[in-house]
Amino acid sequence: MKKLLLPFLLTASFASATELLLPDSVETPRMKEWREMKYGMFLHFGMSTFTGVEMDPGDQPSTTYAPETIDAKQWIRVAKEAGMKYAVLTSKHVAGHCLWDSKVQFRGKEFDYDVATSGNKTDVVRAFVDACGKHGIVPGLYYCLLDFRNNSLKHEHQWGAFLLPDDFFQLAKDQLTELATNYPEVRYYWLDIPRAASPAQRAALYDMLRRLNPKCVVLFNQGFIDPKVIKTLTVENTNAVSWPTDVLNSERDVIPEPFVNQ
Repeated sequence: MKKLLLPFLLTASFASATELLLPDSVETPRMKEWREMKYGMFLHFGMSTFTGVEMDPGDQPSTTYAPETIDAKQWIRVAKEAGMKYAVLTSKHVAGHCLWDSKVQFRGKEFDYDVATSGNKTDVVRAFVDACGKHGIVPGLYYCLLDFRNNSLKHEHQWGAFLLPDDFFQLAKDQLTELATNYPEVRYYWLDIPRAASPAQRAALYDMLRRLNPKCVVLFNQGFIDPKVIKTLTVENTNAVSWPTDVLNSERDVIPEPFVNQ
């Protein structure tokens, strides 16, 4: 799926979050570096690869994920040979299955729907990050806030809930902290389905990642269908589904002339 990624530079100030880190109001070195990369690879790999269901409900045992081998060096070598500058890996998609051994506590026990309990125990995130380092590719990680296995809300209610349940919000914070701490080389975080979280929850996640890795770029995926939705992405409207985000992107439509009066 092709995506258009543009820097999203907004004035970083509104009364309800004056102490939180917010997107830069001018182009800073981290955003200049991001803009100059231009061309990258998105790797959608995980439980869906083995169930054949993109929007996998997360109802299959962890052992269903069972690749014979993981050759992340080959993935990234292809990116390098194609002239790409960065790559993004789906560390956790909607099935809730993690491509690293997550040690965080969830509902009274260690999180156990990950590679450690699967048919291949390779830490794919580590293999991916190391391969990026070998080939000079900037690594990024995708993490989905829509989670059909671990979020207690019914599937159909998660899409526009605008509030993650407390236990799942804590899981998201803990796992993103784990990723940022264990893989400090990662410079780009792609958080999908931001409308599943409240504006305050999104602001907290953005602030947390930026403090853990000051040089990272954080994207809350908009994926709008109607270009008019871009009108909601303003500082004044803090309920905009992508706020706060460093990058405004589109999954299906080319973004119109950006950030002018529409």
